[in-house]
Amino acid sequence: MSLAKEARWTKLEWGALLLVAIVHVIALRDFETTSWSRHPMVDAYVYWDQAKQLIAGGSPFEEGLYQPPGYPLFLWLVSTVVGEASLHAVRVCQLLLGMGTCMGILVLARRLCLGRGWPGALAVLIYGLLPSTVLFAHDLLTPTLTNACLVGALVLLWKDAATVPLSAVRLALAGMLLGAACIVHPTYLLAVFVLFAWAWSAKQVAPTSLVSLVLGVVLVLGPTTVKNARQFGVLELVSHNAGVNLFLGNNPAWRDTSFLPAGLPFRKLVLEAEPDRRNLAQRNQYWKERTWEGIAEYPVAWMGTMATKTAWSFNNTEIPRNEDYRCRLKDGSPLSWLEYLPVRYAWVFPFGLMGMLGVLRAGGKQRWLPALWCSLHLPVLLFVVADRYRLATWPLLALLVPLGVEALVRGWQTWNLRWKYGLLGVGLLGALVPWLPIDSRTQMDEARCVYGQGHMAAMEQDYDSAKSLYRKVLELRQGDVSAHYWLGKIAYKEQRYKEGIAHVTVVVDEFPGHFPSVRMLAKMMKKTGDLDGAVRMLDMAYRVPGNRTSTGVDLVGWMLEAGQGRAAQKLVDQDPALANHASVKKLLREAGNSGSQDARQ
Repeated sequence: MSLAKEARWTKLEWGALLLVAIVHVIALRDFETTSWSRHPMVDAYVYWDQAKQLIAGGSPFEEGLYQPPGYPLFLWLVSTVVGEASLHAVRVCQLLLGMGTCMGILVLARRLCLGRGWPGALAVLIYGLLPSTVLFAHDLLTPTLTNACLVGALVLLWKDAATVPLSAVRLALAGMLLGAACIVHPTYLLAVFVLFAWAWSAKQVAPTSLVSLVLGVVLVLGPTTVKNARQFGVLELVSHNAGVNLFLGNNPAWRDTSFLPAGLPFRKLVLEAEPDRRNLAQRNQYWKERTWEGIAEYPVAWMGTMATKTAWSFNNTEIPRNEDYRCRLKDGSPLSWLEYLPVRYAWVFPFGLMGMLGVLRAGGKQRWLPALWCSLHLPVLLFVVADRYRLATWPLLALLVPLGVEALVRGWQTWNLRWKYGLLGVGLLGALVPWLPIDSRTQMDEARCVYGQGHMAAMEQDYDSAKSLYRKVLELRQGDVSAHYWLGKIAYKEQRYKEGIAHVTVVVDEFPGHFPSVRMLAKMMKKTGDLDGAVRMLDMAYRVPGNRTSTGVDLVGWMLEAGQGRAAQKLVDQDPALANHASVKKLLREAGNSGSQDARQ
């Protein structure tokens, strides 16, 4: 099929594109009326913070690559092009990328389904009208970019004319797009291997031209690989956070760790790797070793874990990870109408399975679709089952659905009885599995939603609303340390120190290694006149692992103020950084002079 003919889309295809575009534009308009649009949260916050450092001429990657650098670089690129750090510009760019992905799906639908009109339109509607697709497109998260890279690479690789060889330039560009997907989300490395295997077996790719595909990937992955080798002496192609994610979903308490909310509970777990003693690569290895040790100790339990996660991964429930995006669809939200979009995983999956069976029977390059889908679904099982990670498979599942419909219609007419019953069995299995009951922890947690609202209110400096919402969290989930922390922090800002002490004490009792809480508690105790208690608490903060020299300087001053001169001198003698600090020398000199005057008097 020529490109000119391929570009002549039918009214049905144009209509599908237009409908998806309208939905996404309206969703973007509504999203930007919310606090979420002004205050990126969790991973989105980290990505945006790193991008702003890049815009300012700094480097957020000096200590290594805990998270992949690709998405912050993308945010920096968009901001550089528009001339400012603009969240709106990024979202508009992602909207355009999403529409580009839909156009690529139209092209692929024609090449794979060998038909015009309804297959492409159906695939586009499935991809574009899933609520998760819309929500992630308007937040600062990776799925929109990685899906665009994957679909773009497939458009370059899967030409319709099987007899026309792929050019070296085309293969190199496809490789670069695949490499870009990997430096945004390293799980795409598995998809790269599948496409290498396809290219190796394809008649359209000469063995000599295959080098271009490899070079395209290597060109993009090279800088991160070299940085990891030079800085840490390890062979890591992208980043160093695979270990902790592997641990979260594969330890004996995986049901708890998989649903750890972002904030203090997750921070407490991360500190078990002793970051003051281990660099990023060593922390990554620490978590991997803990994972393998747990699997080796409880192999049967781990096999049960994998079976459970497999069932969860096909469930219709949109399982959250860092944030629960279902909270944004609640009644009263400007985005609540997205809940009425017609596409759901459970309704799509059965036809996707039938499509897999159909393409395996038909052969050709279509038969690589199931393998590619499996390569992107496998990380969902290996790491943490979450809707955000499952979204990587969505473009492929959208393409498999029209193939499934075609298999159901044509296959029932032409296939033999064994294949017909096989097709029916696959469809029934796919229709049943997404509705199997799973752990109640996967359901929307009201306390989690209220906490998010409270955090948004705090970011907007509406402290009265924030306090009310955080207190409601404590009613719903007693002892929530994150809610106590923020109530204590607001009380500190408002100089209500006794109330703040009550809240932060709960946090410190539960998480004594959380330096900001311990230091804040010490400051509030000092404000209330409890100098001895403040000294004890600041001493506790000083002994939290890490570089605590500035805290040690304050501690020396507070000790001297409390009449604990000998203890202050002992502390200084044990810490060379304090002993050589100019402020400490001045404090001790002034204390000595004051002591001499007292003695003369």
